[in-house]
Amino acid sequence: MKMASDIPSVDEFRPLVLRALADGQERGRRELNEMVSTLAGLSRDQMQETLESGQLRYRNRIGWALSSFAKSGLVDRPKRGRYKITEYGKTVDRRSLREYSETDMLEWDTWREYKEEVA
Repeated sequence: MKMASDIPSVDEFRPLVLRALADGQERGRRELNEMVSTLAGLSRDQMQETLESGQLRYRNRIGWALSSFAKSGLVDRPKRGRYKITEYGKTVDRRSLREYSETDMLEWDTWREYKEEVA
C-alpha cells in the first residue's frame, strides 16, 4: 500500500539520523530534526505536513527512528531529549545505507531482545 506522503519513511530516515549524529556530539531533538530534515532535502510543504494528531509527520518519523535506535543500542539517550551515537551506530553509519529497517536491526542483540520482550 503506497502512502500519499512523499516524506521519507522511518526506514529511510534512520540512516540520516545516524549521519546527523556521526560526529559523536550529543544533540537535542530539535537540532536533530533540523539536521535530518536538511539531509533529507525536505521541502517547506513536506515539513508542514501533519498527522491527524497535529504532529508534524517528518518529526514523528524521526522520533520513531530515534526510539528504535535507542532500543537497539545504536544511539544512547544520555538524558531526556538528548541523543548520541554509539560505536554500533557508527558501524551502521559507515555502510552509507539508503534505508535501514527494523528487520535489518535484528543483527543487534539488544533489538532482538526488545522485539521478543514486546511480542
